Amino acid sequence: MRVIQKPPAFKQIIALAGMSFLVMVMLAIIVNEQRTWAVQVGDRVVAVVADQEAARAALKEVTLSRTQAAGKPVSPAERVIIRRASGNDGKMVVSVFALKEILEQEVSFKAGATALMVNGEKKLILPDYKTARALLEKVKEQYKRNPGDQVAFAEDIRLENTTAQLEQILTFEEALAAIKGEAKGVHAYTVKEGDTLWDIAKTARQDVNSIQSINHGLFPERLRVGQDIYLSRQVPVVNVVTITRPVVKEEIPFSVEERKDNSLYRGQYRVVQQGGPGQKEVTYEVTCVNGIEKSRQVIKEEVLKKPAVQVVAKGSRWLLASRSGGSGRLAWPVGGAIVSSFGNRRGEFHAGIDIGAASGVPVAAAESGEVIRAGWYSGYGKCVDISHGNGVLTRYAHLSAISVRVGERVNRGQMIGRVGSTGNASGPHLHFEVMTNGRTLNPVQFL
Repeated sequence: MRVIQKPPAFKQIIALAGMSFLVMVMLAIIVNEQRTWAVQVGDRVVAVVADQEAARAALKEVTLSRTQAAGKPVSPAERVIIRRASGNDGKMVVSVFALKEILEQEVSFKAGATALMVNGEKKLILPDYKTARALLEKVKEQYKRNPGDQVAFAEDIRLENTTAQLEQILTFEEALAAIKGEAKGVHAYTVKEGDTLWDIAKTARQDVNSIQSINHGLFPERLRVGQDIYLSRQVPVVNVVTITRPVVKEEIPFSVEERKDNSLYRGQYRVVQQGGPGQKEVTYEVTCVNGIEKSRQVIKEEVLKKPAVQVVAKGSRWLLASRSGGSGRLAWPVGGAIVSSFGNRRGEFHAGIDIGAASGVPVAAAESGEVIRAGWYSGYGKCVDISHGNGVLTRYAHLSAISVRVGERVNRGQMIGRVGSTGNASGPHLHFEVMTNGRTLNPVQFL
């Protein structure tokens, strides 16, 4: 009996075909992995290439290019390996040209350099020792005013060999700008008498444009005393101490010697011998930090010319006028007849007495006291008021000249001015008043 076999089912045929295709794909992947190479920088796969030697050549070429640009040997800052690619790398195969561009972007290079150490802390990195030394000399040179000046750094400065990424290594110009410091906020400066924006900028070691940029609407020609200007506060990497010894010629002020002279009234002075300043040569030791003076001491002083003493005759003569009829507690301020008495006259009250005297005649204080008024006072014209304590005040009006000032202590009989006709006066005379606690009294009873 013959057995007839059934043809395979359609679904079985499809399943066998699918399995065959999957096997072929897996074999292709395995073969492809065995023929491609992953370029890994540190722990990052940056590219997959078909040729290992071409990848090595590309890395070598990029390294050479960076070496030529830096002017010194460089090497990758991170480990670069070229290994067999795996399915987990997840990168498409790229050309050698594309690999070079990827390496330019992904690989950081390092080189030997010189670190500027400030108090043990690495502050700047320069290409080499020579450049670093030139930088330090340039910084000191900026603060040296005279050949004999002593210039040094306030901090402990050292130069050490190091290795750094190319991006961290500064050129000479970059380092010179960086060593001046970074802006650390702003502070206010109040404009003083005589300030200009250029002087302020120079003192703050800033330029005018930078000051204007943080002070909107600031015009150099419109500075006002008391105005606040905001300045950026910079903290320098290093501080430069300069010690200079300037020699300057200075004036020595002359002294004044007073001699009593009975031919002059008290309050009068006359120069007997004209004085003159002397001259001395002074050597200072000036200490500056970053160009700003911090201290100044005299270390040598030599007198080149002695000053001439000025001799002044000081009046000692009392200006008194004897007159009977009073108590004598106050001195007569000027000699002369009373031309207008105290009290009512022609319907008006006269608060003092008028003493007739020629214009320019000296007027004396009736008693010692403090000058509380010395100047123009309404209808009194040029007027002097003297407080004698205990509420007693004397007034001297219509003066042509005043010889004292407010706050000055005067003695009894001391000249305080001269007779005149200023204010509401019909002619030269002295208007004299006596007041106690604001109440006017007849001066005659005190003379």
